[in-house]
Amino acid sequence: MGVRRCETEAGVREELVAFAIADNLVRAVLLGAGRRQNVPVARIRFVDAPRWLTSSSPGTPLSDVVVSPARKDRVEPRCQKRRAKKYPYVTRPRAELRQQRLAQEVPAELNGIRVVPRSW
Repeated sequence: MGVRRCETEAGVREELVAFAIADNLVRAVLLGAGRRQNVPVARIRFVDAPRWLTSSSPGTPLSDVVVSPARKDRVEPRCQKRRAKKYPYVTRPRAELRQQRLAQEVPAELNGIRVVPRSW
């Protein structure tokens, strides 16, 4: 689902409803495919459901989807690594973070760099 892109409460709600509808459609396709092929839904490849939804036209019967082989004692952790980022998340107001950053910086005069005043 990721990060919400909307700035208003109504926009976030709309985005969440759209996500819920899409997720329910995918789950319904998975359930239908599992019942049609007499296999547990967990063995149906998830990626086939969105592909079928985007490529089929209304009224098209559900075609056979790929069924993963039954694997005993195969349990994978449901987690993912995050992309390593150089900087931390913004968890406080930007003005507060700016003040903190300015307090940490060494003045340019102490570094031997001549400071030129800005005119803006």
